[in-house]
This record gives sequence, structure tokens and C-alpha cells, in this order.
Amino acid sequence: MMRKAGFGVAEAARKRSSLLMKVAVTLVLLAVSLRWVRLDVLAASLRQARPGPLLIAALMLVLGGFAGAASWFCILRARLPSMRFRDAAACHWSGMFFNSFLPSNVGGDVVKGYLVMRDGAPDPDGGTATALTWRVVVMSLLLDRALNLAMLLGIGGFALLIDRHGLVTAVAAVGAVLVALPLAIAAARRYAVPAHDASEVLDATGWRGAVRALFREACAFAGAPRRLVPLLLAALASQVLKTWSNYFIIRALGLAIPALSMWMVIPLFGVVSALPISIGGLGVRELTAQAVAGPLGLDNTHLVALSLTGHALVAAVGILGAIPLLTSSKRAARR
Repeated sequence: MMRKAGFGVAEAARKRSSLLMKVAVTLVLLAVSLRWVRLDVLAASLRQARPGPLLIAALMLVLGGFAGAASWFCILRARLPSMRFRDAAACHWSGMFFNSFLPSNVGGDVVKGYLVMRDGAPDPDGGTATALTWRVVVMSLLLDRALNLAMLLGIGGFALLIDRHGLVTAVAAVGAVLVALPLAIAAARRYAVPAHDASEVLDATGWRGAVRALFREACAFAGAPRRLVPLLLAALASQVLKTWSNYFIIRALGLAIPALSMWMVIPLFGVVSALPISIGGLGVRELTAQAVAGPLGLDNTHLVALSLTGHALVAAVGILGAIPLLTSSKRAARR
């Protein structure tokens, strides 16, 4: 018992030190990035923000949140057929709330998984939730995050091809991907695990086993077009809406950032924000803005203003996640 208590104290101390380290890194990165911008221009842009375009941007973020919930629901439903969209959406929005206010990049994912289990996710083989269900939920979170990051990279890559080689080359690249899709589906079917056999793909130990399990789970979707197409469309809609919302932030602040540059920069911001370096990607995005401003011929102050305002707006929209979080907590308390 004393050994377990000592381990708990050591684990709590480790988490506190990790949190303090992230706070320090975030503050240092923000301080460094702000030294290279014109603070008077930054403050003027934020003060003169027009509420109309900001409201449109917030609405698009809300729609993107529901599309993100739909993509996660598509993954969950494959292994948990009785899962309902409203339950998945409630857990997803609660996770968005914690992503906005927890000092962690994956805090929201942990909350989403916990809420699904707490609210009675059914076991894939029937009956009550078990350890198998927990592994199903964890794998769904990993696959959903990987898919959305891939969508961000695809959006940014498409915009980069248009910028560097023109629209025809970009469309040809998309056409080549679509032509190769049937071949990829056929290859994926060789490694796919049937939906009724969740234990095989999820019974993995170590990081190599986890990667192999994640790959086989992805193949299970890639080998089934009826499940793959809705999943890809939902994930694409989520990332397009979230990226497009930044166009209205640019309009609201009067920033000199062309629309095509926005489609390249915002996906890059999203990818670097996923790195577990700072709190919510703060500081990392702003340093990235400094790095890409010169090659893209953009004003670094305007890019930093876009990054900070976008983060604040995402946090504001994430407050909506408190509604399903509170209602689900009340239901759990009554049970």
C-alpha cells in the first residue's frame, strides 16, 4: 500500500513538473515571437476587429465541430454499432471544451474517451462495457486524430501546388489520387480486420504493436468503401470549415493575407499545434508564422494576429462544450 501511495505522489509530482515546463515553454516562445512583430500594428488590428465577420467565423467553427464529431462517430460506429451520433457529438464537444482550457494537447481526447466509457458505451460483443471497449475507444481517438492531421496536410499541399505550379497541376494530382484509390482499397483489404473481430486488431502491446494495430484498423476502413467515404467526407468537411473560418478572421481584422496563402498557412498551424511542446500550440504557431512569413511574402505581424485571434475564437467556441459536459455529469450523478 505504501509503495502504491509513493508511486501516486511521484506521478503527481511528475505531472506538475511537466505542466510547469509547458507553461514556461509557452511563455518563452510567445515572448520570443512577439519581439519580432510590430506591437502597435498588432494591437490596432485587434482593436479594430469587426464583429460581423468574427461571428461568421465562429459559426463555421461550430459547423466544423459537428463535422469533426461525425468523423469520429463513423469510426466508433464501425466497432460499436449501437453508438448514437448525439452521444458521440456530446462527448466530442466536451473534449473540445477541455482542449481549449486544459494545459495539454491531448486532454480533450482523454476526456472524450472517458465520457464515452462513463456514459455506457456498449461492448463490441454485446453486454456492458469492458476493457475491450476501452481499447476500441482509444483506437478510434488515435485514428481520428491521424486522419484529421492527414486532411490538414492534404489541404495545405493542394494549396501549395496551386501556388507553385498552378491549378491544373493541383487538380491533376488530386485526379491521380482518385485513380489510385481503388488500388489502395484492394491492398487494404488484405490487412483489414473484420468489424466483428475487434479483439485481434486491438490486442496489442508496446508501441510497435500499437502502430501495427492502428495500421490494421485504418485498413479496415480503407477496405470498406461504404464506411470509408462518409468518414473521409466528414473529416474533410471539418478541416475545410475550420480552415475557411480564418478567411473571415482576416476580413474582420483587415489583414493583408491572400486567401491562397491562408489555405497554406492554417493547415501548417494546425499540424504544429499538435506537437506536445506548449499549451494549445501557443508560441509554436507564432514562431512558425515568423518562419513562413518571409518565403510567402507576408507580413509577420499580420500572421501572428491571425494566429492569436484564431486561437481565441476556437477557445470561445469551445465553451459550448460545457453544455453537454454539465448535462452528462448530471445524468451520471442521477444514475
